[in-house]
Amino acid sequence: MYYIVMELIKGKTLKEIIEEEGRIPWKVAVDIAKQISSALEMAHKNGIVHRDIKPHNIIISDDFTVKVTDFGIAKAVTNATMTAFGSTIGSVHYFSPEHAKGTITDAKSDIYSIGIVMYEMVTGRVPFDADTPVSVALKQVQEKPIEPISINPDIPEGLNYIILKAMRKDKEERYNSANELLQDLEILSKHPETDFSVFNQEGIVSQMTKSIPIVKNRRREDERNNKKTLFEQKPWLKLVMLGIASIIILIIIVAATIFLLNQDRQKEAYIPNLAGAQDEKRLKKDEAIALLEKLKFKYEIVEEYSEEIPKDEVIKQDPKFQPNYMIKTGTVIKVYVSKGLEMVKVPDELDKKTVDEIKKALDDTGIKYEIIEEHSEEIEKGKLLKLEYTKNEQGEMPKKDTIKIYVSKGTAKKDVVIPKLEDLKKEEAIRKLQALNLKVTEQETYVEYKSNGIVTLSTPTAGTTVKEGTEVKIFVNKVPELIKGKIVINVAKMTGTAAPTTPPASGILSGATSTKVKVKVELDDKKIEEKEVEKTETALTIPVSSLGRSRLNVYINESLKYDDYIDLSQKTTWNIE
Repeated sequence: MYYIVMELIKGKTLKEIIEEEGRIPWKVAVDIAKQISSALEMAHKNGIVHRDIKPHNIIISDDFTVKVTDFGIAKAVTNATMTAFGSTIGSVHYFSPEHAKGTITDAKSDIYSIGIVMYEMVTGRVPFDADTPVSVALKQVQEKPIEPISINPDIPEGLNYIILKAMRKDKEERYNSANELLQDLEILSKHPETDFSVFNQEGIVSQMTKSIPIVKNRRREDERNNKKTLFEQKPWLKLVMLGIASIIILIIIVAATIFLLNQDRQKEAYIPNLAGAQDEKRLKKDEAIALLEKLKFKYEIVEEYSEEIPKDEVIKQDPKFQPNYMIKTGTVIKVYVSKGLEMVKVPDELDKKTVDEIKKALDDTGIKYEIIEEHSEEIEKGKLLKLEYTKNEQGEMPKKDTIKIYVSKGTAKKDVVIPKLEDLKKEEAIRKLQALNLKVTEQETYVEYKSNGIVTLSTPTAGTTVKEGTEVKIFVNKVPELIKGKIVINVAKMTGTAAPTTPPASGILSGATSTKVKVKVELDDKKIEEKEVEKTETALTIPVSSLGRSRLNVYINESLKYDDYIDLSQKTTWNIE
């Protein structure tokens, strides 16, 4: 039985960290890149090329130790290079151009991938992206990346150079080894201000101008003598030597031309994105200046007011930003910086001026205004109602804003005539008043001869001319509930007739004298009962109803026998004698 023992690493992949944090601080990114370079240098010394360097295969342990993992498509190197085996393998976003083309890959291919990993760490994105892997691979082969310093101005220029050198399309222009890359990263860690491009140019010059060892005078003299003798002996040899010298001179001229062209190329840089094109961050004035100085561009700052762009942020630039477009360093880039909103001083005590005075004061200061007319029941026509605007503590307002001036149009109410409301039902009276835009209040009253719920009076009275909105009070009849009671009339006592002890005799012998009288009862001058009864009646009961205190009149044979007030609210049965 066989086992594979693997190290358990607690931590996160570099890809997870980039996705969580976005851009990694450049010093941390350099430290990670140094550890990756050290690991690859060890692999390369042992003849192993990784070929799939990407953040997904780099684990950062809890103690910040970097582990390079997944040598799944690594291959042993033979004679310092290895050949491709038919198709490309790995992650296309981190391919070297030679890997993308399916040609020979070697240790320098890993260096290219380290460059892309460093690029992603400091910018938060890969340099080449597209909808399909094939499109990404074509970009790896054909396109130049946007300089990372253009995306993240906080990184040193030296780190920008190191990343771009590691990502050169021609692998002969990259670092020769991971150790050489590591050395530059070490220098950058200690001296962030180092200009590695100068070191590179001096190296080229030194190779082109190697010194020739000094030969002793005597030896040179002997050689001259020998050459003179030789040329004299063989004249054709002189022509050959002249030809060789011409070729050497031509080589020197070509080399010098290439060097000068390279110098020109070194003096070019990508146009930085200062004004937030393509959804990038819009730089502030100080950030833009720092970036332009890093890239060796000259600049001209033009400040102007802006209604959309906050103060001190770049509005636009000239020349405009174009992806992957390079121009000469030293070019003057005109940077338009926002001064924020243009403010204007609001004249003092505007609200104490007349409308015409306000308009003149605003015209003099160039402040826009709008006249808005509104009805008012309190302010007469043409007078100022209110002003509407916002100003700061300094009494200033944005010049783009408009002051709203509200002017009275006077009352909006029309004259109306109060209609006749008396004897109308309450609901009908209210409808009529509301139709005239009049306010209605009501008060209960009692008029004896009016029905319940009937309007008895209005104030103001009918026929009065008033303004819409005027309050009209209507008096509504409220008939109280009647109190029921009874009166008991002692007719015998009122007529002076004694009550009989025996029934009266019947027939002719009884006599012709009548024993009946006519009784009429009035309550508040209204007849409520009239009937004939026996003179001897002692308890003639008549039901009555009243609001309370009422005047009672009792007539016997049309003669008024009782005239007085009764009050049913005090007692409901009254004995009348």
